[in-house]
Amino acid sequence: MILTRIIHVIYAIDIDFKCKIEGGVIIIHGVGLVIGKGVEVKKGTIIYHQVTLGEKGSGVNDGYPQIGNNVILGSGAKLFGDIHIGNNSVVGPNVVLTRSLEDSKLVKFGFSSYEIKDK
Repeated sequence: MILTRIIHVIYAIDIDFKCKIEGGVIIIHGVGLVIGKGVEVKKGTIIYHQVTLGEKGSGVNDGYPQIGNNVILGSGAKLFGDIHIGNNSVVGPNVVLTRSLEDSKLVKFGFSSYEIKDK
């Protein structure tokens, strides 16, 4: 618990010790990174700074994101709730996502909404 607090203060990273992160996950510029206790991240995933993976915060246990293999989570991406991000998908910068993605999808933020395309 003390080590967790030191990491919070020095690196501004909050990764719950109950989450499951497989080997080969790369965290680039991890400042501001938040990963909740029920999150699972598979191998080959790249996570940029200011990413949040957690509950929706509705007051009930609404689940945590499950991230597939070789996913890219762009800086500032926010993924909430019981969702699955398919293998080889890309979630662009500043996208707020509360629904699942199939394999090999690209989500990017537009001027008034976001769009989902095949990679």
